[in-house]
Amino acid sequence: MITVKLIGGIGNQMFQYAAGRGLAIANNTRLALDITDLQTTLPRKNFTRRCFALDFFKIDARLTAFSKLGKRLPNAAFLINRLARFSRRTIKEKQPFIFDPTVASAGDGVYLDGWWQNEKYFSGIRETLLHDFSLKDEAGKEARTILGLIKNSGDLPAISLHIRRGDYVSNKLNNRYLGVCGPDYYRAALAVMGERIGNFNLFVFSDDIEWAKYNLSYAGKTVYVSGRGLGDGEELILMSKCSHNIIANSSFSWWGAWLNQNKNKIVVAPGKWFNIWNTSDLIPSGWIKV
Repeated sequence: MITVKLIGGIGNQMFQYAAGRGLAIANNTRLALDITDLQTTLPRKNFTRRCFALDFFKIDARLTAFSKLGKRLPNAAFLINRLARFSRRTIKEKQPFIFDPTVASAGDGVYLDGWWQNEKYFSGIRETLLHDFSLKDEAGKEARTILGLIKNSGDLPAISLHIRRGDYVSNKLNNRYLGVCGPDYYRAALAVMGERIGNFNLFVFSDDIEWAKYNLSYAGKTVYVSGRGLGDGEELILMSKCSHNIIANSSFSWWGAWLNQNKNKIVVAPGKWFNIWNTSDLIPSGWIKV
């Protein structure tokens, strides 16, 4: 069995699941998800509390016993997680975003500890992940309404645009090391789309929809999707149903674009993803960096 540690938000967890799923398939074995770190209540400086976020999807994995124990004793979850690894062969990510080819030959019975944000870990199982990251339950009424607008966009293609702010702005450490995409980036990205495809209908996704309304300027039809009570999984899937995508420096919209099955899709991404780390391998070839 391959076990992968889950950390971060939904996009991060999708990367970790995908890397573990790829290794599990390569070894003809099952995948387990250790969500102990998502359950800890220990105070951590500059730490954004996250919860298990993959239950929207048709994932093929089970939760580990360590996670269940951590849920019964949440204040001990952090310690339980560390002690549990003594009985496993742990592969810890050497450098974020950089592909480590030795992971592919790791064999069965390993514990993956890292972010694994590189599609080379799972590019060979795209069809599997398209299934695994589809909604397991029918989308809600509002999501179906938005999907209808996307599919019936007339002669104009539907473009998703994602703005990530939240703890990128409120958390001083995140703001310093990660940075946030500002109005200049989105103006440039919209200009690229206009040059490539002409007019389009714009669908805006954001955790700060008021900022988006104030700072975005597009003369064509604009639909502000977020703020309508949609689940994270629903918003991500709606992004993937658009013809083309403008993403933020966010794993959430990265996955919205990656799951887009339009063979002629145009994806515009920030040329500078974070203020630190070498992220040159993060953006798939064919996506446009701005």
